[in-house]
Amino acid sequence: MSAHQSKDGRTSRSEQTRAALLAAAAEAFADKGYGGTRLSTIYRAAGANAAAISYHFGGKRALYDAVLAESGERFNRLFDELVATGPLPDLDGFMARLWRQIRAESTHARIVLRAVLDDGRPPDNVVWMRSERLPAACARLAPALGLSADALRMAVISMNLLASRYAVVDGAELCALTDCATVAEANHVVVAHLTAIARGLLALDPATDG
Repeated sequence: MSAHQSKDGRTSRSEQTRAALLAAAAEAFADKGYGGTRLSTIYRAAGANAAAISYHFGGKRALYDAVLAESGERFNRLFDELVATGPLPDLDGFMARLWRQIRAESTHARIVLRAVLDDGRPPDNVVWMRSERLPAACARLAPALGLSADALRMAVISMNLLASRYAVVDGAELCALTDCATVAEANHVVVAHLTAIARGLLALDPATDG
C-alpha cells in the first residue's frame, strides 16, 4: 500500500495537498518564471498553509525542480506516443492529434520556455531532442518516408520549435495571430499551417498521404 493512500485505496489528504501545490506551482512558474514567483502565490492557490511547501518539497527550488521533472516526463511521454503512431498514412489527422496534445500541455510548454529564459538552456530532463532517443526514432521512421534520418531529425526539430511558439499563447492571442474569430477556427488554421509545413519539410505530395 502506498504511503499516500488510506486502507481503502483513496488518496490521502497529504498527497492531495502535494498534487495541488504542484499544479499551482506549474501555473505560477509558467506565468512568472522561477525568480518572479512568490511562494505565497503558490500555497494560497493550492489552498494550503505557508509551511506546506517546505513540508512536501523542502523549499522553492526543490518545488521548481519537481515541476520541471513533471514537465519533462509529460513531454517525453508525448514524444514516445507520437513515435509509436508515426505521421503516416494520415498526416492531417496526425497533426491535428499532435496539436491537441501540445495545447493540452501548454502550461508545461511555457514552463520549459521560461526555464530557457531563466537559465539560458532547456531543463536537463527535457532530453528527447538532445539524447539518442530522437536519432534512434528518426532512423526507424525515415525509411518509410523516403528520407534520410538526419533530414527527418531536422524536420522534427523545426516543427517542434514552430509548434512551441503557437502552444505558449492563450486563446485570445492565438486568434489574433491567425486572424480568427474563435479559438476553434484558430486551431483549424494552425493545424492546416503545420500540416502544410510538415509536407514541405518531408517532401510529401498531398495526394500520397491522408
